[in-house]
Amino acid sequence: MHPVFAKMNQLGRDNVPFLFILDYALKRPVVLPLSEVNPADIQYAIGRWDNLLHGRIDSSPLDFSFKPPGEQIFKEAFQQIQAEIHAGNTYLANLCFRIPIQINWSLDTIFAQAEAPYKLRYKNEFVFFSPETFVKIKQGQIATFPMKGTIDAAIPDARNVLLNDPKEDAEHATIVDLLRNDLSAVAKKVRLERYKYLNLVENNRGALWQMSSKITGDLPSDYPENIGTILRQLLPAGSITGAPKKKTTEIIDAVERHKRGFYTGIAGIFDNGQMDSAVMIRFLEKEGDSFFYRSGGGITSQSAWEKEYAELLKKVYIPVQPKNLLLETIRWEKGQFMHLGWHQQRFDESRTQIFGEKIPPISLEKLLYSSVQNYDFGEQTMKCRVLYDKKVERVEYHPYRPKAIHSLQCVYITQHPGSYKWEDRRFYMDLLAQKGDADEILIICDGRVTDISYANVALCDGVHWWTPALPILKGTSMRRLIDEGILKTKEIPVEELSTYQKLRIFNAMIPWEKAVEVKIEHIKI
Repeated sequence: MHPVFAKMNQLGRDNVPFLFILDYALKRPVVLPLSEVNPADIQYAIGRWDNLLHGRIDSSPLDFSFKPPGEQIFKEAFQQIQAEIHAGNTYLANLCFRIPIQINWSLDTIFAQAEAPYKLRYKNEFVFFSPETFVKIKQGQIATFPMKGTIDAAIPDARNVLLNDPKEDAEHATIVDLLRNDLSAVAKKVRLERYKYLNLVENNRGALWQMSSKITGDLPSDYPENIGTILRQLLPAGSITGAPKKKTTEIIDAVERHKRGFYTGIAGIFDNGQMDSAVMIRFLEKEGDSFFYRSGGGITSQSAWEKEYAELLKKVYIPVQPKNLLLETIRWEKGQFMHLGWHQQRFDESRTQIFGEKIPPISLEKLLYSSVQNYDFGEQTMKCRVLYDKKVERVEYHPYRPKAIHSLQCVYITQHPGSYKWEDRRFYMDLLAQKGDADEILIICDGRVTDISYANVALCDGVHWWTPALPILKGTSMRRLIDEGILKTKEIPVEELSTYQKLRIFNAMIPWEKAVEVKIEHIKI
């Protein structure tokens, strides 16, 4: 047995509360009685235990950016994992990357500002802020909480999309079975108490839904004096390795470019027969003057590399309440930004109206054509997202994949939410929860037709195309099409929908000539 687990057994036998920080490969494990933990070296907030220092903290705004691993680098590693899956050597493997970041906060400040169920700073080496529980023990009952399944909360109907995604479902079921088997090695009467419940994790880049389950079992009465032995049998954590565990750890050790170190290890506290602990994910480390973020995700036979790559990047965040940034969405196609002048007009209007006339101007053309030089999109159509307030906070590029919309459900509001385009989409997410079995919603404000959740609409009466005079958001495409005389405006009462022949959906990403059409009879009032 590794000496660190023998030490944990002894501390448990002597009823001495202790902190443990166990790195992934058990090369540098740390076990300390709580009375010996120096907050200058180690700060923690783990469940009900903490040693927080309540002094002044850096209150400067977070400035955070990162350099993603190249798509080709990710794709090559992904394909190596897929080859092992097809050879029958693994069913699920967690592939991780080390990502260079730029951040203006120190590790102390990150720890102090981060909002997470589990967080810990270790010297000037790393900080983690994990949403994932590893093991809890209370009154002789042990529980583990495998977390597998992540989705951007801004995606329409994100909760149901995640819960009904076949790949995410298979991945989650695999890890639940693995963890149930792991727990059976140390406990009796192992049972699944909750399956596929969701938690919302808000962060500086938006919000994510994370999917977890709860598995419990009953420990033998002498578990305190064997607590190290129990943990040893459960490591490494199944959610960050895969299945089967032993062979999968060999595969990821060979494929990943960097040793994990403390990342994906576990940390926790054992005190008077009770334990709370976390998997060390959402992990930021410092090396010299450089900072790196660790991120990863599960790969299965059903995985698509593009989706896994996007998820990898979505998990790179600091869990602080995000600023509600303004948003401009621009279509990149065939080497150019489409209708950039119209986007510049709305960008300028929003900044001036919110922040005042004296705000320094910003040229989107100069900014975007400079930023796009770092990428080679080929012939792919991309969605460019410009996030801004007084200044541009970040520019993102995402592959554009149009949605198939065949039916709409009318949802009703009585108050207009305002006409600025914000990154925060909770208003729309709440409405999307009412769409039932329809593909999308049609928002009716005070009895008048407005928009769907992500685009403007127009209705054809057989002669003209009419667009609502009072939309939720007057998109750049709507403005342009009105200016060009293609669209006319008027108020459209919901009870008059049946007098029109068809409805079109359009926005900056959906050109008018490719607009999605929905039959009027497929709109549920």
